[in-house]
Amino acid sequence: MKHHVSFADENLRFICKNIQRSVPFATSIILHGSRATGEAKRKDNRDYDIFVVLKTPLSPLYLKRLKGIEAEARKRGFKLDLSILPTFRLKYGRGDLSAYFIKVTGATVWGRDYLRKCNLGNIWETIDRSWIQYGVYVMRRLMWGYDPSTGRFDADGILKALIVCCRLIVLFATGEYVVKPEDMLRRIQSYRGYRLLFGDEAINLLEKILEGRSWDKSSFFFSVRDEAINTYVSLIRVLFGIEDDDPKALTSKYLRATRRRALLENLIYASSLFAIKREAIPRFNPFGPSVFDKFNMATAWLLMSLCRNGSIDSESIHETYSLLSDCVNMQPSKDNVKFWLTLRDVIRRYYHYARTGFQFSHCIYTAFSGIIAHHRKREVTAVSTKISH
Repeated sequence: MKHHVSFADENLRFICKNIQRSVPFATSIILHGSRATGEAKRKDNRDYDIFVVLKTPLSPLYLKRLKGIEAEARKRGFKLDLSILPTFRLKYGRGDLSAYFIKVTGATVWGRDYLRKCNLGNIWETIDRSWIQYGVYVMRRLMWGYDPSTGRFDADGILKALIVCCRLIVLFATGEYVVKPEDMLRRIQSYRGYRLLFGDEAINLLEKILEGRSWDKSSFFFSVRDEAINTYVSLIRVLFGIEDDDPKALTSKYLRATRRRALLENLIYASSLFAIKREAIPRFNPFGPSVFDKFNMATAWLLMSLCRNGSIDSESIHETYSLLSDCVNMQPSKDNVKFWLTLRDVIRRYYHYARTGFQFSHCIYTAFSGIIAHHRKREVTAVSTKISH
C-alpha cells in the first residue's frame, strides 16, 4: 500500500515528485543520513540523502536520470545525493551492515514501507567485511578534511569523521547505533579499559572535544587520522586474526584472506563500470584479489601517506597506486601532491562500483544459501515422514 509524503518539506516533495515522474520502477523512497536521524544541524539543512528502491534488474540504467534530478536540486539551492537500492538487497542483504543501517536509521517518505518488514538480522550477524566497509567509510570522509595543495583543513569535516569513527567503536562494542556524541560517551563508559578491544584513544579524543578543548587544526586532523587508521587495522586484526605490524605484510595477508569471493565481485565491478560509464580497464584481472578490498587498503595507504610536516610519503603513495593500477584508468605523476589529489578523486569516482560488487555478491550468496538450506530442510522433512510411516 503506497502512501504519499507527509513531511512539510518543499524540497522532499520536489524530490519525490521528480523520482516518480522519471523512474517508472521506483517502489519506495527512503530518507537516510543525518536528516533522517535528526542529527542534521542548521548548516546541514540543505543536504538530502535518499535511497530510491527499484524493483527491476535494470536499475543501473536509471542512474543517469537520478543524476539529472540531483542537478535540478542544485539549481534549486540544495544538495541531493540519490542512491539506487534494489529490492534484491533488502530481501537478501542479511549480514550486510550498510543494509542494516538503512533499516535502523532510514525513514520511508513515499511508497511501500520495506523497512518495517525486511529481515536483515541483528548486528551480531553482520559479516566481517561489512565492518571493514564501515571503517573505510570513516577514512573516506576524513580524506576530504585536508587539502595538501593548499594546506587547508576542514575542522567541521574532521569532527564529523571522528564522530562516525566513535559511533563505529560504540556499535562494535555494544551492538547499539547511537546518534548523539554525548550519548555515545555515556553508553561506552562501562566498556572503557579492558572490555574495549580498540578505540579507547578515539573515545578519549571525542571526550576532550566535547569538553571544549581547543585544538590546532593540523594536530586535530592527524590525531583523528591516526585513530581512523588504527580502528580500521584493529578491525582487520580482530575479525581476520591478522596480527602483523608491518603495513605491507598486513595488506598482503588481508587481500589473501578475503579472496574467496573475489571473482564474482570483480566481474560485477567490471560489468557495472562498463554498463554505466562505458569504461573498460585493459589491465584488469578478474582472477586477482577483490577490487573492493584493494580500494579499502588503498584508502588507508593514501591517508598514511600524509605527513605532519605537510609533505607526502612517496613509498605510501606508491603503494596506493600499486593497489589501484589494474582497477582504474589513470597515469602516475611525479608531483606527489598532484598525484595524491588524483588518487583521492579516483577513489571517490570508482569506489561505488567496487562496493556494489561486494554488496551484490553477498546478496547472491545469501540467496543461494537460503535456497540450499530450504532444499535440505525439505529433504530432512521427507525422510522424517517416511520413517514415521
